[in-house]
Amino acid sequence: MIQPKKLKVVVCLDGGGTKGLMTLQMLSHLEKELGFDMTKTCDLIGGTSTGGIISFCKLINLSNEEIVDLYKKIGKEVLKFACTNITESQSIVNTKLYTDSLTKYFGDTHIKDFCAGRKCFLMTSVSEKLVPNYKPFMLSNYDNPGRAHVGPKETLKNLSVVNCVRATSGIPGLFALPTHESQIFMDGGYFHNNPIEATYHEALSVFGASEAEYIIFISFGTGECPNAINSFISNGVMNPLEKLSSFSPFKIDSPAQRIVNFMTKSSNETHLKFKAANPKVKYFRFDPILDKNIQVNDCSDETIAYMNKVTEAYLSSFEVKNSISQLKELLKQ
Repeated sequence: MIQPKKLKVVVCLDGGGTKGLMTLQMLSHLEKELGFDMTKTCDLIGGTSTGGIISFCKLINLSNEEIVDLYKKIGKEVLKFACTNITESQSIVNTKLYTDSLTKYFGDTHIKDFCAGRKCFLMTSVSEKLVPNYKPFMLSNYDNPGRAHVGPKETLKNLSVVNCVRATSGIPGLFALPTHESQIFMDGGYFHNNPIEATYHEALSVFGASEAEYIIFISFGTGECPNAINSFISNGVMNPLEKLSSFSPFKIDSPAQRIVNFMTKSSNETHLKFKAANPKVKYFRFDPILDKNIQVNDCSDETIAYMNKVTEAYLSSFEVKNSISQLKELLKQ
């Protein structure tokens, strides 16, 4: 007797700084609607920047509420601008405190030893230190002999989980960038702030192209903002990018400006392009619409309340209810 093929669930999460709080709100809602936490049962999970952080936090069994508390702490302590940060770690925010905060959760575990039995990845960008020429790069806790689209087939076995998380969320200037041997890493948003395309190719190479019709892709955005201004950091520092001098590391067309542009505008373009190119793929996208821009380090009570309100309204929309209904039916198979 031929056994029916098992559906595989793949989850990927966009970058977006503190807007990851909206992702956590959506995950909590879906957990209630589905009756289980998909991030704990899916066959492959990963993301970019804030999405990568959430993915890895979920893999060490932190609840959505615990991750929200972590984000608020990082937002109010780590992402607070201080002149001493520039002298101590050559970054706008406190890179050392960020690293220490991550170490409390992930310890000194290497990526090769992280969450055995689960497949997880982070999107980053990598370049040789002496010759800046960044390329998309995928860090994973598993080897993938079929990987050809983003980086090596084998895991960087001696890279710590903390430095992997720093690598996916390393906006240049905001944080001091992590290094490994001759390589320097930068935020994955430079190429894949919405990692759905990279995730799709990775899933096909891991599970096999013949399994494509049995894979469900679930993608989470951090808020589409059609009228976004590419502002970078709150409290009046480096904001907006269009007004910066040519001497700033965040000038127009700089890596940081490109990353922030992808966070505010291009992620939805990536979604639409992927959806149009793959009409037969079982693909679900959850992404609220914002009517104002939110800076990557804005963790004020006012902004958190705004994100909560917008996400709540989005989750109650017919579009989302219909998507969840379709997803439930698929998962019953």
